[in-house]
Amino acid sequence: MVDQYSEKDQPKKVADRYLKQEVLGQGTYGVVFKATDTKVTPHSIFFKRSHETKNGQTVAIKKIRLGKEKEGVNITALREIKLLKELKHPHIIELVDAFPHKENLHLVFEFMETDLKEELTYLLSEADQ
Repeated sequence: MVDQYSEKDQPKKVADRYLKQEVLGQGTYGVVFKATDTKVTPHSIFFKRSHETKNGQTVAIKKIRLGKEKEGVNITALREIKLLKELKHPHIIELVDAFPHKENLHLVFEFMETDLKEELTYLLSEADQ
């Protein structure tokens, strides 16, 4: 069962850095928030040299429930983080940061104003003209 999130249930700031604005979507394992990065310096424990964001930059935070894991972040999540931080391409949204907070893993991505479905629909309509 998917938990329903509401503004009153959620803290306004995550890890003293990211100010949450709104829920963008949710699924079985977590929720994605639109947020603002309130600091310039990176703090990630997963990155040797984290991508530096500008103060006030909009980001998307994927909050993943870790469940009953007693040993911290599971190996599957660590593999996903490793792969995502290595992907560097203009057409791939960059993983900016990753950190555990409470019983969740947070993945911070560049924010995109639109989604893939919207972009593909637009491109297909342009191709038809």
